[in-house]
Amino acid sequence: KAQVGDMVARLLGMSEPPKPADAADACALAICMLNSNGLNRAIQEALTK
Repeated sequence: KAQVGDMVARLLGMSEPPKPADAADACALAICMLNSNGLNRAIQEALTK
């Protein structure tokens, strides 16, 4: 959990990880979802060309 919090803080430009640890987990999930949505969109665009 500490590593997830550290990475979330780094990605979001925070000086400290979100607290409690569950908040860091929720942020990590949101970051993953946003990244996968962009990837899925890029794949769909590539397939339709």
